[in-house]
Amino acid sequence: MRIETADGSLRVATTTYSLAIDQLGRSAALADPAGEPWASLLLDSCLHTTAGLDETVARGASVVDLAGDGHRWSVSVELASARWRRKVVSLSGDETALRFSVEVEGTGSLTDVELLGGWSSAEPWAGTGFHASGAAFRSVMSPGPSDPARLVRPAGEPATLDVSAGSGPGRGNWFLTPPPLCWCLSRADPGAGDVIPAGPWLTLGIGGRVEDATFGAARYVPGERSFSIRLEYEGQTRVDGRFVAPSIVLLPGAPAPYGGLRAWADELRAPGPPDAPAWWREPIFCGWGAQCALAAGTGTRPADHSTERAYDGFLAALEREGVEPGTIVIDDRWQRVYGLGEPDTERWPDMAAWIERRHALGQRVLLWWKCWDPEGIDPALCVRSSAGVPVTVDPSNPGYEALLRREIRQMLGD
Repeated sequence: MRIETADGSLRVATTTYSLAIDQLGRSAALADPAGEPWASLLLDSCLHTTAGLDETVARGASVVDLAGDGHRWSVSVELASARWRRKVVSLSGDETALRFSVEVEGTGSLTDVELLGGWSSAEPWAGTGFHASGAAFRSVMSPGPSDPARLVRPAGEPATLDVSAGSGPGRGNWFLTPPPLCWCLSRADPGAGDVIPAGPWLTLGIGGRVEDATFGAARYVPGERSFSIRLEYEGQTRVDGRFVAPSIVLLPGAPAPYGGLRAWADELRAPGPPDAPAWWREPIFCGWGAQCALAAGTGTRPADHSTERAYDGFLAALEREGVEPGTIVIDDRWQRVYGLGEPDTERWPDMAAWIERRHALGQRVLLWWKCWDPEGIDPALCVRSSAGVPVTVDPSNPGYEALLRREIRQMLGD
C-alpha cells in the first residue's frame, strides 16, 4: 500500500484499488489500480426522522488519520446537521476493502438513512438539494433479483433488498427474501437473461452486526450517472444519544460477482463461523415448489396443497429417485390461523405423529411459519396502521413475547 497526504488531501494505491480525496474532502475518487474509475463517493449522509428531514448545512475540514504501520487509513468529516447535534462521516480502508460510516448524536425516530448521498445546502456553489455519488459502473447484480430470469440489470435501475411478500408491480424481489445485503457492480454492459458480464466487479455491501440491522429495506437508488444507498427504518428505530448507522463495505476487484459476495460474507465473519453440523450438508426439501406445481392450472392456491397426504406423495417421489432429505420444510399453510402455531387438523390430522415418524427415520422437520401475520392475534399485541388496523405482530410488546414463547413451546414440545 502506498499512501500520500498533503494539506488534508489523500492518495492511496493498493493492489486492488486507488483512491484520491482532494483538500475539500467532499468526495473520494475510487478507481482500480490502473486508474479506471469505479465511482466518486460522496462523503455525506442524512438520517431523517419522524420529526423531519435531515440536511447537511455546513462541512468541516477533512481529517486524515493513518494507522497500522501505514496499512490502514481513514478520513473523517464533521457535518453540521439540521436534525442532529453532531454528525460525522468517515471513509476508511486497508489493502483490500473500504468502509463508509456515519455517526450522529441526538434524539429521534429514524425513517430513512441516506448513505453516500444526502440533502445539503452546505456548499451553494455545488447546488442545494439532494446530492449523490457518481457512478462509472454500468451494471448491477442483486442477490435478490426482481426478475429471476435476468441476473444483471442496468445501473440506472433500482435494486431493493428487503423482506418482501406478494408479486405485484414493484415487488418482484420476493424471490429471495431476505437476500444477502450486498450488490455487485460492473463497468460492462448488462447481458441478457442469465448472462453475467466479465469482471472486474466492485462489491458494495452493508456491514456491521446483524443485531444492528434494524432497517426494513436496503435500496440501491440510481440517478443520472449517480447512485446512493437508502436504509428504511419506518420510524421504528429510536435514537437517544449516540447512533452509528450500518456501514457500507466496498470490495474492489472481484473477477466474478459470486466471488464478490463471498468476499463480503468473509468480511462479516470474525473470527469465523463454527463448523457446520452434519445435517446441514444433507438435502433440504421445501414443499412450496411442489405445492405450486399441484396448484398450476387447477384454480386452487399453492397453500391449499400443504397437506399430510400431499407431503407423503412428495417424499415418496423423492425416495423413488434416490433422494432422502435430511430436513423437510412444511410450507404454507399448515396452521389454522397464521398468527398461532396450531395445526389445521383438516389438512394435518395428526401433525405431531407425522413429525415423530420422520424423526424416527432420522429426518428433521421445519415448519414455515408466517409468524408476523396478525391473523388470530389480539390487536393490542400488534403494530397497527393509523386507522387502527393490525398490520403485523409487535415483537417489542411483552404480551406478544409471552404468547410467542407459549406457541414455540407447544410446537417444539407437543
